[in-house]
Amino acid sequence: MRAEETKPERLVNPEKLIQLIAEADRLVVKESPMADSRILYESRNRTDLDALNKSLAVEIPEEWFHCMCIGTTAIYIYKGDEEIAHVTNHHGVSIRCSLWDSDATIVDTERWLSWFDERGIDEPRKEVEELRVQQAESQRNWKKWISAMPEGIQSA
Repeated sequence: MRAEETKPERLVNPEKLIQLIAEADRLVVKESPMADSRILYESRNRTDLDALNKSLAVEIPEEWFHCMCIGTTAIYIYKGDEEIAHVTNHHGVSIRCSLWDSDATIVDTERWLSWFDERGIDEPRKEVEELRVQQAESQRNWKKWISAMPEGIQSA
């Protein structure tokens, strides 16, 4: 699906999410978006909602994209008893929002991860750190593999 194929009301619209969080009075953080997932954190504190809003700066994607995982750590946003939006974390670098069709890239990964850290939710940061270790190891292995190649093959 390309961005131009998405209905205008389903395009990534950070302002709409910011507005809904500003109107919200409760948030619930779960391990995942699965219905039976465990609740990790719940708050009616305006400070938590405002901090979430500040941490959720996203880029509007030029092209539609969608991480193939369901997301880890899901944040459900409520006004009264009604869920008005939910957001899933995707590897600490993007989010999926119930308001949009495309995923959106997080502008400041550290600020996003810190929001979870400050609430004792450590899984998002652990996932990002594990991915960084895997990427560094993969780069080392690639360099080792390239350096082991005969010269004639290296330049091809």
